[in-house]
Amino acid sequence: MRPLSLARGMTAAEVRLLAVLGAGAFVLASTYSSINVALPRIQDEFEISLSALKWVSIIGAIMVASLSLSFGRMGDLIGRRRVYRAGIIIYTLGAGLTALAFSFPQLMAFRVFMAVGLAMSNPLAGAIIAEAVAPERRGQAVGLYASFQAAGQLTGPTFGGIVLDLAGWRAIFVSYLAIGVVLCFAQQFLLKGAEERRREAFDYLGSVLLLVGYPSLLIAFSVGPGSGWGSPLTLLWFAIAAAGLASFAARELTFEKPIFHFRFFRSAAFCIAMFTLAVASFVQSPVTLFAPIYLQKVLTIDPFTVGLVMMALPVSTLIAGPVGGTLADRYNPRTIAGLGAFFTLLAVLLYSRLGVEAPVAFVAAALVLVGLGGGFFRPASQVAVYGLVERKDFASVSAMLVLLQSLSGTLGATVLVAINEARAGADDAAAFTSGQQLAFTALLPLLALAVVTSFLGLGARKRRPEESPAASQAASAEPGA
Repeated sequence: MRPLSLARGMTAAEVRLLAVLGAGAFVLASTYSSINVALPRIQDEFEISLSALKWVSIIGAIMVASLSLSFGRMGDLIGRRRVYRAGIIIYTLGAGLTALAFSFPQLMAFRVFMAVGLAMSNPLAGAIIAEAVAPERRGQAVGLYASFQAAGQLTGPTFGGIVLDLAGWRAIFVSYLAIGVVLCFAQQFLLKGAEERRREAFDYLGSVLLLVGYPSLLIAFSVGPGSGWGSPLTLLWFAIAAAGLASFAARELTFEKPIFHFRFFRSAAFCIAMFTLAVASFVQSPVTLFAPIYLQKVLTIDPFTVGLVMMALPVSTLIAGPVGGTLADRYNPRTIAGLGAFFTLLAVLLYSRLGVEAPVAFVAAALVLVGLGGGFFRPASQVAVYGLVERKDFASVSAMLVLLQSLSGTLGATVLVAINEARAGADDAAAFTSGQQLAFTALLPLLALAVVTSFLGLGARKRRPEESPAASQAASAEPGA
């Protein structure tokens, strides 16, 4: 199904907006996966350990999750498009600088700079879409945006592999520099629009506390499997994380204009929508981690075929995202979210039954169901979330979604790896399969709860006063919207 056919009914301004934001999503998503392809070459050039090398890959996700709330709040205060445009410029400059790195410390410094640009752009894109697109077409737009992200994830490894083979790892960053320059020019014309500045306090202390606490938590999860969960190093990182996050929560509960709005969770519908999204990330992260290992280690499939099988997940998400979003506009979002959660439940049920001689088609089917599930309940849940908050808080809510999905994905991968290792006890195919079955069986009650709460508890989207038909038409007609 062609994405443009799914944009039917959208205004020309909305299509232009979605095109430039979608292009940005495609590039930003492909960055993560394409850089991973270059890691062995980077390791060889700088002669670094594997434990040091992994930070080249994960620093982007850490920075995005840690800074999203701060930049989301900043977008609400000084203008979402303004912060988004600045983020793309910083990302582009960071890509160029990374290509010039001649030492590992330089490389990491420039990767952090590049990741700051990602953290500025990622959360703001969803808020810009939610604000500029009419509420009755919001799910359609969110679903299309998700398809651009899936396409980036799908093509990133191939693009990175081709460039790496032809010109080396630095050429990957040079390529993103060139693409970023094009995006910078495009957004100057297509992301125009007057934005008000709000004279409100910014929570600098809360931002610092989150920047201390959340990365420390991710580092603890990262070093735990290797150093041991009871090791002094792991416990130290958990202690820093606990102190930072507890202080952050206390600050946000008392500060008049926080970057994390606990008041949103007074709404049961908001809590259920966020819970559904958390479950989505909690499940998808371990699936993408376990599936390639299972295919190669247990079913002894060659790497090329493994890559083809793994494409089933992003391809199905690419197709399902616009469909799920459009259906969420047309029908009650809770029905679409519940359907997506049910697809994911079927996927995990199938995955938990995979043995040492399972057909490859069963693995592909499970990946397709996970992709379909995410493509349906992510847009539907986000439609519900945006419909429950005021327009002025869209960027903050979008940043909360980014943080929630990052944390849930990390927890999902960590918990299921721990369950797998507790059962496996040996490094062989049968032990790995047994641990995998136990790990994914443990997910079934959580997914069943997500299905029930989605169908029964996620109320229909409430149209706020500023989202009346007249307001929607005015938003659609904004210059450069």
